[in-house]
Amino acid sequence: MNAELVRILEAGFAAQQSGHMASAEEHYRRVLAKDPTNEFALNLLGVVLVKSSRYAEAVDALESAAKLNSSDPETEANLGLAYVGARRIDQAVNAFRRSLKLRPAQPVVLNNLGNALAARDKHQDAISCFESAIRLDPRFADCMNNLAKSLLEILRVEPALACIARALQLAPKRSEYLNTQGEILLRIDPSQLEAAVSRAQASLSQAQAQAAQQRANLLRSDRDNTRTASLWARDSTLVSRQQVEDAATNLEVAQALFEASEFGVSQAEAALDEATDQLS
Repeated sequence: MNAELVRILEAGFAAQQSGHMASAEEHYRRVLAKDPTNEFALNLLGVVLVKSSRYAEAVDALESAAKLNSSDPETEANLGLAYVGARRIDQAVNAFRRSLKLRPAQPVVLNNLGNALAARDKHQDAISCFESAIRLDPRFADCMNNLAKSLLEILRVEPALACIARALQLAPKRSEYLNTQGEILLRIDPSQLEAAVSRAQASLSQAQAQAAQQRANLLRSDRDNTRTASLWARDSTLVSRQQVEDAATNLEVAQALFEASEFGVSQAEAALDEATDQLS
């Protein structure tokens, strides 16, 4: 490949890495206009087209790249994604498998293959893929979520619950994982989710009561501080300097406690929203 084409490819890849897909596509097509069989440009163009949801065009580009070089695992993996987008799931499965045959230790490709197999209701095979991916990457939370879903589909409910619990340890606030957990709990016992909502409602009521109490304390501390400061300003013999300082300190503490209680209310509201979402 001559230096000019290398420069154009590099500029296109830089644009792609920066999220400028239209510019990247333009650069790759410039390379292909001069060298239609440039496998690098075809592969990178295919990736850009997948990210742009132009799956039919992506398939054409990546199939051409794969014909030029049938030993590149990345091309086959990208082709699998293009097939998935084009809803050609069986071909996606074959492409992912070709990629893994060329390079077995690819957790992301194993996860993608598992998803494709799950889309064909081949959940036992999907589970094997997800488990292999997690062995390679024990912190692959998205794969744990997918594994939990397939385990649930074949009614392995307790392992599914344990699996999604691991995912939530890695990403406690991911709504997708919480939804999966809710689906599993519904399958085990719908009353568990109803109880979780009741507990969240009780926690919110308690937090609101604490906030109301702290607000009352804050108002009282503010009055005491105002009164003490006023007496000191009128006649320094009416109150001591220590009393003035204590009143100011008490006000600061009351303000901090009130703000903490308000934060507790917001957390309790968020917890109730999550529990309610799982139940629905």
